[in-house]
Amino acid sequence: MKRRFLAVLLLGVFLSAGLALDAQESPDSGKLDDLIRSLRKAIAEQRAAGKGRRPLSFRRGLYDVRDLVYPLADRRMPRMDLIPSGGRRFEFRLEEESEPLPFYEGDQLVDLIRDTVAPASWEELTGASIRYDEGILLVRQVPEVHRRISELLGDLRRRAGSRLNLSVRLLSVGDGVLRGILGDAGTGALPAEAEARLERALAEGRAKILRRGSVVCTNTQRVVLEDTTVRSYLQDYDVEIAQEATIADPIFQVVPEGILAELRPTLAGKGDLVVLEVRVVSGRFREPLASLTTPLGDIETPVLDLEKVETTLVAAPGRTVVVGGVTSDSGEGGWLLLVTPEVVRPTGK
Repeated sequence: MKRRFLAVLLLGVFLSAGLALDAQESPDSGKLDDLIRSLRKAIAEQRAAGKGRRPLSFRRGLYDVRDLVYPLADRRMPRMDLIPSGGRRFEFRLEEESEPLPFYEGDQLVDLIRDTVAPASWEELTGASIRYDEGILLVRQVPEVHRRISELLGDLRRRAGSRLNLSVRLLSVGDGVLRGILGDAGTGALPAEAEARLERALAEGRAKILRRGSVVCTNTQRVVLEDTTVRSYLQDYDVEIAQEATIADPIFQVVPEGILAELRPTLAGKGDLVVLEVRVVSGRFREPLASLTTPLGDIETPVLDLEKVETTLVAAPGRTVVVGGVTSDSGEGGWLLLVTPEVVRPTGK
């Protein structure tokens, strides 16, 4: 009874393994010993055939490629000025634009990887896959292919140029804080004691953060930070002549008011220094807006107080530099711009 049960059990294993069974070795033949030996031999042969074959180890990987597929536009500072009759705009001296850096579309990047990194594996290995979704590559492959993908992305990043992360804070500060910080730092690196003094001023309400954030840019790429509001004023009238009537059509001008900053970092030396070109414009309307009466009606003649700062700072990556200025002639306070540049190291994943 025990041997018959063993034969039936082995037969189930035998059939589930997909092995061949001769008709003469049927359990109905009564030759249990021969059947058991045949089953054991067939299972041993099946195991021997698969010996040395290890199942492939697939890994899933996510690769952040936003710096390769999203073009980083070279932004320029908007104009902040009034346009008097016959006058000219206030503007910075502009330099020649450099050639745009190479970037890839998501589908192009997928095709490039499939065509250059183990091309046959994407078709021959069941389960291997790669797709692009909103700046991320989702890859399922064996470890060796993952390693080669990381190397390719690193090469592409080196071709595209170095990246920098600029952590920026734009602050409104009282006159005492402004003079104290700039007295310690001048226009340059911010000492640790000045940073601590600034944090105390923020906690006590003597300073206020207007804008705070970070931006990733390429080497020598311009970025713009702004804290502005839009003001409109009635500049003039356009006269339209109709039958037996004259119509005064008002002309409005729109001007930004606040602070605009343009930053352009450049890696120097062996990448251990960042040269930071800084251009800042601060503008405030004098209140109340002046007006003038004309035959067509009243027009506004505002005065916009502008301050321009243009300087070059040098900082080691990870160190904070500061530049500041006053917001009005009253000496009641001003602004501080703090920038901490860091070099973005390609990681591949």
